[in-house]
Amino acid sequence: MRRRRFTRLQRFRVADARSTHARPRVAALCFTFVLLATGCAQQPVGSQPQSPAPGPMPEIDGSVPLPTGSAGSSAIDLSKIIPADPYGPPPGETWRGAFRIECDFSHMNYDDAIVFPGQPGRAHLHTYFGNTGADASSTAESIATSGNSTCEGGIANRSAYWVPAMIETGTGRPIAPTMIMTYYKTGFNPAISNADIQEIPPGLRMIAGDQTSDEPTMGAPEFSPERGTRRYFCKPSGASDVSIPNCGGGEQLTMAVSFPQCWDGENLDSDDHKGHMTYPHNSNGCPGSHPVVLPHITFNIRYDVPEGTDTSSWRLSSDMYPDAEPAGYSGHGDFFNGWDPSAQEQWLAACVTPGNSCG
Repeated sequence: MRRRRFTRLQRFRVADARSTHARPRVAALCFTFVLLATGCAQQPVGSQPQSPAPGPMPEIDGSVPLPTGSAGSSAIDLSKIIPADPYGPPPGETWRGAFRIECDFSHMNYDDAIVFPGQPGRAHLHTYFGNTGADASSTAESIATSGNSTCEGGIANRSAYWVPAMIETGTGRPIAPTMIMTYYKTGFNPAISNADIQEIPPGLRMIAGDQTSDEPTMGAPEFSPERGTRRYFCKPSGASDVSIPNCGGGEQLTMAVSFPQCWDGENLDSDDHKGHMTYPHNSNGCPGSHPVVLPHITFNIRYDVPEGTDTSSWRLSSDMYPDAEPAGYSGHGDFFNGWDPSAQEQWLAACVTPGNSCG
């Protein structure tokens, strides 16, 4: 399959479902969506009060400043991400391609440029990685051209990655993560080959998971039927579950979120922020409605558990159900593509297309 290439000029020519004709519908849904889905029971100091959430969201101590992370880099260093000698399969074997990149924690805020564009303070508390300027006002243009990056390679990757904040409910304080490891892979569907993977279009936005979920399982069977789109792991104990397991002091908790990889080829976003993307269908690959195969993106957000503590009182800022239920069912992730097209082309050619393992 011939690879679809995008130039910076084409960045803003791909159909954008957040264009003027789509915004009135999104805006009309916002009030209902806040009441039924997100709410904003805890707001940063100085923000406008919002409608309370219907469920018991974790309380956040507003008297304590939110954690801040790396200031990022304004430089480009492809040597940090494009290996000179990619690690490939032994002779006679074939691997499914994989490219990995680490990004430090950047910042937290109550914004969501995908669900609530231009509406600061409207969302639950989020934790960000990558683009240091990501906030409610972020657009495809601003993500591509402004902000430092906390990722390896600097502003070769200005993508924004965000997830609901992790809260220590015993103190009401958000927990700063260690980092995020993001995988861009061929994926696991047998009908998809390394050569099928196309470049992620500039400005693409997508969400994986369901912030309203209060149950152990939910859609996206391609991450595996028993996993859904998110899962949690303790290392080194090996505990793993669809809810947050009790990791002991000195361990590391990982939250994994798996994204769809089949794009409709036209829209950078959609009214529900999911319809323009879908997961591969069983063993048949991408459906005709979403024929463009993109890298399978997986977030791995890592938190160090302090000695003498555990994660038994940790919950997500989006967990809007009784705290007697296991934490983490609402786990989800947001991705806003800000890769430099040339850099993305290089890691696809060096790692994913030939079936190498990089990073």
